Amino acid sequence: MTQPSSTSISATPAAPSACGVPRCSQPALVSEDGLHGFCRMHLGVAAPAARERLAVTARRLAALQAIWDDPQAYEAVVASDRFLKLSHATCVATEMFDSARERLMLSILQSEANGGGGASLKPAPTRSIA
Repeated sequence: MTQPSSTSISATPAAPSACGVPRCSQPALVSEDGLHGFCRMHLGVAAPAARERLAVTARRLAALQAIWDDPQAYEAVVASDRFLKLSHATCVATEMFDSARERLMLSILQSEANGGGGASLKPAPTRSIA
């Protein structure tokens, strides 16, 4: 089986663009850790846990993409009848990456709604009625 000609699943953008946060015109950072697409200011107010989760999922997706991009590794997967496993793992990793990006965006928007001070994905404290 030959390698597909267009496997363009990537956690790294082709070129820098504007920040992905609505109403922000700052240039987006380009990095290998999945945090691209956001400006420095917005990354600074995002929850650290959200940034870390995105970085972890980006590394996982990049590792799978490397298998797709390397003809020898790809052929080894096909020869060992693990093509469907690779496809499924790539699909799951892509979904996790997308989810992590959405979570980071929610963290940024939550921080902005709270006046920009210390983003947090923790739910608001609840009061008990006594």
